[in-house]
Amino acid sequence: MGLKTQHCRLTCGLVITLIFFATYTLLQNSGPRLRDYYRRKNILPIVRLADYDTDDAQEAKRLYPRQILFWTSLIKEEGEGLRAFCFKSKHLQNCPYKCDFTTDRSYFEIADAVVFDCRNLKIKKKTIWDWLWDEHDDIPEFRMHRQFWVFHMMEAPVHTWINLKPFEGLFNWTMTYRRDSDVYIPYGRLKTKQTEVGKYGTVDLNLTHSIHGRKLAAWVVSNCRFQPSGREQYAHELQKYIPVDIYGQCGSLNCTSYNGICEDPVTCYKAIGPKYKFYLAFENSLCVDYITEKFYNALRFGMVPVVFGYGDYSRVAPKSSYIEARSFESPKQLAEYLLFLHTHPEEYLKYFEWRKSYLVHDVYYFEDAWCSLCEKLWKTPANASYQQSASASDLERWWYHTTNEVSSKPACQHSM
Repeated sequence: MGLKTQHCRLTCGLVITLIFFATYTLLQNSGPRLRDYYRRKNILPIVRLADYDTDDAQEAKRLYPRQILFWTSLIKEEGEGLRAFCFKSKHLQNCPYKCDFTTDRSYFEIADAVVFDCRNLKIKKKTIWDWLWDEHDDIPEFRMHRQFWVFHMMEAPVHTWINLKPFEGLFNWTMTYRRDSDVYIPYGRLKTKQTEVGKYGTVDLNLTHSIHGRKLAAWVVSNCRFQPSGREQYAHELQKYIPVDIYGQCGSLNCTSYNGICEDPVTCYKAIGPKYKFYLAFENSLCVDYITEKFYNALRFGMVPVVFGYGDYSRVAPKSSYIEARSFESPKQLAEYLLFLHTHPEEYLKYFEWRKSYLVHDVYYFEDAWCSLCEKLWKTPANASYQQSASASDLERWWYHTTNEVSSKPACQHSM
């Protein structure tokens, strides 16, 4: 009886082992077989720039687009499908790398990359246990062979509103405004004139005359609730010493009608640029590298941005192009300096010298971001899909903290 029991256990163990290896082999090979099928059908050839010489790579880039699937929505108020990502077609208009974009989840099995905007992931909570551990049900049950999963986030950590611990080990790349992201997507860029010549790249010869009659400062703000940075308190204190015209839902002035983030988002800045000398580019959060479009739009349309943030502005623009509020001891001291520049035009105009060498890149943020992802996808070997970046592998710690070899500190500061 004992021998029969032992024999039965050995047989069952052998069967379970065989089933395990058969399942593992099937999962490992299902991706390549599926791609081989599409390759035979001439739908999705397996080509990467990293696998080709320069000439062949350019030909491959022209003929065979990479497939990128947006798994979650981004800007729900803009509509369904690619409209929620500010696309007018499934292709990018000005990107040298060729990718097709879709929100149709039926393309999951042939997608080269799957992008997850983590603020819009749905979470199911059926039990107390689920509430404690955040069980995420809006995640594919498996990853295809040679497929990259991308963590996308453009809001600051204090506005993430989701527990990232369950996502660790899930993504290959991070795609955020952080400079140490795998796909770095800032809200704007300055480029040298040697790199690119654009409409806003030269000093306005009539600027000396056009600054006369300009008002002092403007601020466009529509989120009137208390923000973690404490910008509202700082701005209201500043108003005790200088006039600040406030546009948007939090002020008494209006620029233009709002037609959605995808429709000419710079219209308001373009309208107020010729009217004001300074613009309050105050961020809602004091977080590492968090420098949003308000800073770049002020530069682009002829105002000197007065910045209030935790990003290193000197890494994205010349120091002589902006004024950092946090470098002054108080709002009163800042106001005194702005009034000095207001009455000394020769000193004020020094803040425009940067335009002799730089210009604001006028490609809209979303197009620039998706093109950067497309470029990385083309330049990364397909077998790297088994690897995770340092930021993705330790996602929660990376997102909520800045980490180096000797220390780890919070990525965001409290209001000053």
